[in-house]
Parts: sequence; C-alpha cells; structure tokens
Amino acid sequence: MADIAKFDGYAVKSGETRGAQDQRPLPLAGYARVNTGEVLPRPFDAVVMIEDTWDEGGIPRIRKSAAPGQNIRRTGEDVRAGGNSSSRRATGSGRSISVRSRPTG
Repeated sequence: MADIAKFDGYAVKSGETRGAQDQRPLPLAGYARVNTGEVLPRPFDAVVMIEDTWDEGGIPRIRKSAAPGQNIRRTGEDVRAGGNSSSRRATGSGRSISVRSRPTG
C-alpha cells in the first residue's frame, strides 16, 4: 500500500519548500509530476496542486510552502479498524464478499 495524490500537481519534499512566499516565489528543485490518484513516489511527502504553481523557463515555481502530508491520502486513511474496506458482489455467484481489517495491538 502507498500514499496517494489527492490532486494533480507536483510531489515535493515539504522541507525543501520552506521560505516560499508571494513576494519571494521558490523554484522547485526536486519534484515529480503526479496526477490525482497516483501513488506518491518516495521520498516525497506532500503535493503542491498544479493550480498553485506556474512555469518559468521550464521550472515550476510556488508561492506557498508545503506542509508534510499536504494533498495526499495516507495509506489506510479510508479504512477504519473493524470496518469493511470493501463489499462487493462476486460476479455470477450472488454471494457477497467482505474484507475486514485485522485488529492490531
């Protein structure tokens, strides 16, 4: 399982975006272009939405620092302990299949 991008944009290391401001835009140095639903490549920990960037000379620039976890869905975030993570009908059999998370601790 992996973290997923919530929006189209640039996967970044949040710490490398510190200092980006309206009056002092920051060019992105290390980044990966990602689309909504795409697995976040390692070692990136945040996504800057494409709408919050602009391109200058082939280099994306930002005006606001990214926070760790920004615009990503963490692994398991959409599943709660003891709940169903999936409930589907098996094709042709008429039986329901239910997958449950294993209790931890």
